Amino acid sequence: MTGSTDISRGSERDATHQQTRGPGPARHTRDRGRYVELDGYTLAFETLRADVDATPLFQGLPEDRCQCAHWGYVVSVLLTLRHPDRDQQYRTGDACYAPPAHTPIVTSGTDIVEFSPTAQLRQVMVHSLTAQLAHQTATTPRLHRRRPRSRNSG
Repeated sequence: MTGSTDISRGSERDATHQQTRGPGPARHTRDRGRYVELDGYTLAFETLRADVDATPLFQGLPEDRCQCAHWGYVVSVLLTLRHPDRDQQYRTGDACYAPPAHTPIVTSGTDIVEFSPTAQLRQVMVHSLTAQLAHQTATTPRLHRRRPRSRNSG
């Protein structure tokens, strides 16, 4: 096949895109994500080093929740998916499915491997990154320069 890559497997070492998030409010270390695209899906290896409630990142989306489906595996610790009618917890060794209209709540130290439809994931990521930047801008102290006072000679 000319011009395309046939990838039938993906591993963390194959990840071509890496993203580091943080430090944000109350974060002392950085979260890390590594991503591989596989035939219309994104394989994500994510490490979260602080407790995260992603609710604010989805405000403005339908139901104020993530609208992308995800299939995954919790490598370590705990992932909670908040659905409109319930919370579902996934612990180390659990496989999980997050249909659209969920909000992830992640416990510090959690490692997750996820598959998501790339087009849906990109739309949600653009929205959540915009929301995160807006939050950081709103909460960052601004430095004000004092104008020099004019001296009246006289």
